[in-house]
Amino acid sequence: QTEISFYRYFDANSVVNLETYKSSIGKSLEVYSLFDKALIKTLYCDVYGYSEQDFIELLSFRDPSYGDTHVLSALQILKENGCYDILKLDKLKETIANEMARNNDGSSSDLNSEKIVVLYWTGYGNLVEEDWVYSITQSQSEDGGWGDYVKSESHRTGLSLLALVYFLEQNEKQEFYPIT
Repeated sequence: QTEISFYRYFDANSVVNLETYKSSIGKSLEVYSLFDKALIKTLYCDVYGYSEQDFIELLSFRDPSYGDTHVLSALQILKENGCYDILKLDKLKETIANEMARNNDGSSSDLNSEKIVVLYWTGYGNLVEEDWVYSITQSQSEDGGWGDYVKSESHRTGLSLLALVYFLEQNEKQEFYPIT
């Protein structure tokens, strides 16, 4: 039942009741990671509040690999939900986006595709370099998706497709595509 908490990632109008929210952030680490719990707080910040401690906890997940992509997208959600100081969020988002771009090796990896997508989602598509996208086109699996060059996996394929579409559209900021 608590998986519905994450549905708000795709539908801003989706709101779980307080009991489900508390259950989600109170779940054991076998069910949700610490970051998952921090993300749920971010997704519902406009409904159930967001404290300075929540913000500090979110920033504790920063690291040059996946952590920064997740933190940057969470900061965008905080901004869009009006849950934190906009100027502070914008400055921090810019810092993280520039660090992500500076540290991206453009390899044909899940992380490369994720960085591209998150940079576009957060309004920093101008930082994406053509060679990062080229590496995606060169790493397509035999079955047409992306994975280990032979067999695709859905997460990497979805990110790779979004990265390619966003790059071709050439908008600095992209929205989540709605689920219909």
